[in-house]
Parts: sequence; structure tokens; C-alpha cells
Amino acid sequence: MIWYVIVLFLYTICMGFAYLDLRKYLYTILLLGVLPMLLLVLLRGSVGTDTAAYIRIVSDVKANQTGIGIEEGFIYLIKALLHVTNDPMFVLILIALVTTVVMFIASKNDNRALFVLLVCIMPLFYLDMTMNGLRYGLSFAFAMLAISKFYQHHLFISISLGMIAVLFHVSGLLVFLIMALLADNKIEFISWLKLMTILLLVVLAQYYLVDIINYFLKVKTPYFFTTKGAEVNLPLELDAKGKYIAYKSFTSPSWYSGLAPLIISWLLIYVLHAGKKQATFLTNYQFYILISLTSVTFLLAKFSYAGLRLQLVVLFTILLMMQFKPKLAGIMDETIKKRMFVIGCIGVMVFVKNLILTQGQGPSPFAPWLINPNIVQFWNVING
Repeated sequence: MIWYVIVLFLYTICMGFAYLDLRKYLYTILLLGVLPMLLLVLLRGSVGTDTAAYIRIVSDVKANQTGIGIEEGFIYLIKALLHVTNDPMFVLILIALVTTVVMFIASKNDNRALFVLLVCIMPLFYLDMTMNGLRYGLSFAFAMLAISKFYQHHLFISISLGMIAVLFHVSGLLVFLIMALLADNKIEFISWLKLMTILLLVVLAQYYLVDIINYFLKVKTPYFFTTKGAEVNLPLELDAKGKYIAYKSFTSPSWYSGLAPLIISWLLIYVLHAGKKQATFLTNYQFYILISLTSVTFLLAKFSYAGLRLQLVVLFTILLMMQFKPKLAGIMDETIKKRMFVIGCIGVMVFVKNLILTQGQGPSPFAPWLINPNIVQFWNVING
């Protein structure tokens, strides 16, 4: 565990440099903070609460046996990466690398976006996105890039990236929905509505298109189009009812589940709402929407694991607002930077607390300091 402690210590120093002067200390930040964190991800062994399940998914795709509930985009990404390597673990590492690169591409051109990424998003989300929930990690990363392009007025590119996001994981759709609810004006809302309409069609196609095709193949297809008159069935990739039942079966771990995301979300809302002396960064409407969303998802987390997932969606979307909304361009004054630095440090402490409480559980326990044994063996061979 000593390596993980060192990495977190270095990353906290990196956050301090980001607070002092982002561009002046950018390379120091990358070397001290981001590189060790990235190495932790790239050199990891079979660790991460969902890693065993993802290894099974990659193995199934490799054997042309796609499972129910896996989004098409994720399946085809795995198929593409299997041309690079046949090792399922290495495929997962490459997926984590894609997520990392996309997040930095989305943030690289804007000091504000890069600051929020380094000081809040990475401490709160990065290891979970790249070592546990790979599908939602990919989806959120591409949603981040899509939203950055949206506010650069590249609507077509934004829609294309949004489609990729929801093809990796349907939860990405909720990020865009919340952004639409928080639109600053009617013009922005209409643009979000156009994007949302297309993304919703993509999600519905994932869930129901195969069902519709199967129906017509069974009912309408003439005898000579089938194999000796047998029914033709396409594989069902997504199952809305199955996903609902799966999430419903996961109960909340304890009565205080979701308390940390709630507190962090409210701290960020406070930073936004108390951002200026004369006027806040949030309108009253946006403020009440965010308070309602964070409260409702917290209450849902008392009864279902789905509530915890939804809390993370809302929290991530708040951070995307802080990264890209033009109205928040003046957000990085000295006071707000201090507050966000504190929130980032709280995120690190919460992550460590969760890590200590859950380590050793499940077939691939989340112990990110454990190095891939193949890499250890290779290193030992080099050193004689």
C-alpha cells in the first residue's frame, strides 16, 4: 500500500502547484501528480471491484459470446483492442488509457477546465473511472469532450461525441439531460434539446431495435429467407428490464451511503452560489434544480445502489459545468480556487476511507497499489 500512499501524496502536491499557477507549473504537475497516478492504473494487477467481471466480458467478446446488458460501443471497442492484444487485462488497461487521453484532450485548451480536472475530477473520479467502472468512465470522458465542443459551438462534433458516450454506457445520457436542465437561456436549451433528441434515439435503438428486427424476422420473414424455415434471432445486446432488475437487486450498503457525494456536491454548489459578491454564478432556478437532484439521489441511495450511481452522475455534471459553462468563465478567482483545493483534498480522504473499508472484498478487490505480477516478473528478469 506504500506505493498508493506515495502516489496520493505526490498528487496532493500536484494539486497545490495547480492552485499556485497552473500554466507555470504545468509540467511539474504532470510529472509529480498525473504520471504516478497514470502509472498506478497502467501497472495494476487484477484489482478493481468490477475488474473480474470486465475480464469475463472481454473473454466473452473474444469468443464471440456477447452478454446481455453490454452496450454496443463498448463491445466494438473491445473487438478493436483485441487486434492489439489478446490479453483481457491489457485490453482493460488500454481502455483506461483511452479514458485518460480523452479527458485531457477535453480540458487542455482552457485553464479553468484543466484546473477543475486536476483539482477535483481526478481526485474524486479518476481511479474509479479507470480501474472499477470502465464503461461509465469511457462514457463520462467522451461526455466531457462533447460538452467542451458544445460550448465551442461545434454542435455536429458534440452530437457525434455524445453518441459515442451513450454507446459506451447509457448513463452518459443523464449527464447531457442535467446539462440541458441547467441551460442559461432558451437558445442554449434548444441546442441541448437537439442533441438530446438524437442521443435518446440512439439509446432507444440500443434497447429496442434488435427486438423490433427479431419480431419482423419471426412474424414477417418468408420461408426462403430463413434457414430451412427455422426462426432467425439476432442477439439481444441490451435489456432495459434486465438492467432495472440488476440495479434493484443491489441494496444500499448502509444508512449513510451517499453522504460523502452529497456533502461534496453541496460544497461545490456553495462555491458556485456564493461565487460573487454582487451576483451568483447560478440562477435561483439552477440552484434549486441542483439542490433537488442531489437531495433526491441521496434519498434514493438509502434504498438502492442505483441512487449512488445517480449521485455520481449529478456530481460529475456539476464539475463539467464548472469546467465549460461560459457563464462560469470567471470562476477561478483566488477564493474559489482555495475552496476547490479543499474540496479536492476532501475527495482524496473520502476515497482513501472507502478504499480501507472495502479492500479485500470480492473476486478482484480494489487494492490499486498491487502491481501486475507479469510486470513484476518481467522486472525481476531484467534485474537478474
